[in-house]
Amino acid sequence: MKRKNIWYVYNAVKILGDIVLSFAIFFLSYYIRFYNEIFTFIFPPIKGVPELKFYNEFLPFYILVMLFTYIYRGYYKKILLDSMDEFVMIISGTITSGILLLAVGFFYRAYEYSRMFIIIIMTTTVPLIYFWHQIVKRFYVKYVKYFLGKPKIGIIGEEDRIKTIRERVVKNKTVKTYF
Repeated sequence: MKRKNIWYVYNAVKILGDIVLSFAIFFLSYYIRFYNEIFTFIFPPIKGVPELKFYNEFLPFYILVMLFTYIYRGYYKKILLDSMDEFVMIISGTITSGILLLAVGFFYRAYEYSRMFIIIIMTTTVPLIYFWHQIVKRFYVKYVKYFLGKPKIGIIGEEDRIKTIRERVVKNKTVKTYF
């Protein structure tokens, strides 16, 4: 399998995992908001516990919003980000999706969704999506190194330019060189 094809498989696994996690986060947030004794003691549901069927009507829109913001914020770009950059990207995407979900809650008045529910979605999304992306990235890097080896690059050109490139690559601590 070529590196390009492995990248597509890697992104497909990330997307499917993000969708499954979004479903799980939705139902986990519903449970925490309305049935967790500790949480409901601190923040009681004043209007009562709504039926899950009202929230299930919101689920397809929620999944579409999450996928839109994941794609818009660059979760599936063609580069591997380091952990901190990916964490910041996930936080910004979660805030964007949370604002969109809250805006829908304000404008769509057929049924009023709990704002605390949406805040719980936002707080559970960040660590779960982040750890999922880290696990998939770790497997991707190991798989590519194991099956395809390290990429080999040949430099063709004038001698002084080759020397300059070689010096820059040697100074870079993240690249292992074999000259």
